[in-house]
Amino acid sequence: RRLNQTSSFGAFLDPVADKFLVCASLLVLVHLQRTDVFVALIIIGREIAISSLREWMAKIGASKSVAVHMLGKVKTTVQMVALAALQLTLLWGALGLQNDDGSPLAWQPAFESFAIFLIWFAAIITLWTGWQYFSEARRQMRDGDILALSRAGGDDSSPTARDRGVGDRRQRIAVLRGVLAGVRHRRAGARRADGLRAPSG
Repeated sequence: RRLNQTSSFGAFLDPVADKFLVCASLLVLVHLQRTDVFVALIIIGREIAISSLREWMAKIGASKSVAVHMLGKVKTTVQMVALAALQLTLLWGALGLQNDDGSPLAWQPAFESFAIFLIWFAAIITLWTGWQYFSEARRQMRDGDILALSRAGGDDSSPTARDRGVGDRRQRIAVLRGVLAGVRHRRAGARRADGLRAPSG
């Protein structure tokens, strides 16, 4: 962005890369028992649901309602920081951050507790932003339905398209009945005329 070198493919790949890193890190941390499986289910499930929602809203022409906003960026930042903190707790020994006997330093248990709190906080923000996306999409769909009805003249004071269709069918049936009645009347009149002419022949 600083060099003004952006592309459509880059705009697509950027959020995909973020989601891939988050999901892969969560799966590794769950496997190593560094985070709860419910945290992974919340975050990964939300990402799948929102991605599906964005794709569906784009198909109906309402992609702006689920565009990325600032709170979504805050969510991604908190997730990344929490995941980095949890991964750091796996590297105490490799970084030499431990006592000579292999026991943790005095501040490390508090840091690990903070990292666990942070990943749960990230899960809560993830749920909150997901709810916001779905609420906005629902509002957009409701407003779109109302707009479509208003364009079709389908307000509360006028008949709906279905009612108008039923009325049109009834009108056509009435016209057909009138035509059939006129045909029967002409046939009956022709028969009576033939009956009156028969004796004179």
